[in-house]
Amino acid sequence: MAQLAIRHRYFFCLRPCTQDANRIHAFADSLRGPWKLQSASRLHVTAAITEDWPVPVPALVAALLRAGDAVQAQPFELVLDQLSASPTHLVLRPARAIPELKELGATIRAAMAQEGVPLREGWRFNPHMTLGFGRGRQFVRPVQPVSWSVNEFILVHSAVGATNHEVLGRWTLEPQQEAQLSLFAA
Repeated sequence: MAQLAIRHRYFFCLRPCTQDANRIHAFADSLRGPWKLQSASRLHVTAAITEDWPVPVPALVAALLRAGDAVQAQPFELVLDQLSASPTHLVLRPARAIPELKELGATIRAAMAQEGVPLREGWRFNPHMTLGFGRGRQFVRPVQPVSWSVNEFILVHSAVGATNHEVLGRWTLEPQQEAQLSLFAA
């Protein structure tokens, strides 16, 4: 039997802390559907993704790290309150647009473009968290909101085919400083 070749994928994402990831995974497990669930440690929301590469690309990683360094954004609450299934995926997504999420994604993608790093061809920002894969019926339904405080984003190297996610970079989202009034204002 031929072994699948490993491909190398890089993506920026939002990942819940371990406690929140375990809580989300328990929710997915309670659905008892036909899906093979992602492990709690792999749950994330992708903000930007590159093409897949046959080998690791250090120059691309360096450009992505510079892009991450250029991003400034504020922390926010991410609420996923809609469960949907396609014939092959089970996902959680926000039922409404989250302006801070949209802005963070756009800022990351603009920083990538500034570094000359293109997005995966055909990819568009469609915020969701993949809970599992498999063959199921298609549906969309509201669920009790699943949320967490997003206070960082990360760069991940995924060895596709080996189910390995390596964190290459981590950036903290900082609250915007209130403009201080000058004591000497006229």
